[in-house]
Amino acid sequence: MTGRQGPIAAFFARMSAVRDWFGSPAGRRFTMIASFVMSAIILALLVQAIASVGWRELVAVTPTTPLYWLLFINFYFFQPLMDWQIFRHWWKLGWRTLAMFLKRRVMNEALFSYAGDAFMMAWTVTRFDIAFDPNAAAAPRLGRGDGPGVHAADAPIAAIKDVAITSGLAGNLFTLLMLGLAILLGGDTVIDSAIDPATVR
Repeated sequence: MTGRQGPIAAFFARMSAVRDWFGSPAGRRFTMIASFVMSAIILALLVQAIASVGWRELVAVTPTTPLYWLLFINFYFFQPLMDWQIFRHWWKLGWRTLAMFLKRRVMNEALFSYAGDAFMMAWTVTRFDIAFDPNAAAAPRLGRGDGPGVHAADAPIAAIKDVAITSGLAGNLFTLLMLGLAILLGGDTVIDSAIDPATVR
């Protein structure tokens, strides 16, 4: 048992040293630069994706009605605002942290699913100064199966995981409800005409 814990303890000791370095002035500068670089990479990927479609083609098919842009802005910013509203009651967050939730949304949409949640977990580890002790009997702050009744302020990683799962389930349920409503309103004919028959064979 001791032999197994030795390498694990040594690994986390090294990780603790790395975390301490990130808390130093040099580490904070590196984190700031890395954040700017990551934002630049995401922006470059978006520009490349749009360029592959064509800027003129994009402008030609973009709606110009104010109602569309009002709904679009509401759709894009609604989830980050609601997530911030939820987490700020748990963690006593200020307005400045709203940028982190916006970045989380962009990373989930532009990179791959849950990339923003992984970024948020890393941000949480730094903010709450979370250190993992492999010899501890339980680690509620990391969400190691402590079950219900653990407050989100005491288990930030578990809170992010639970919110991501709940949000995914709610989104899928809403999609099914909208699909059912569309079918009831006669949208099944539109769906049938839009799907290639070879796809469902």
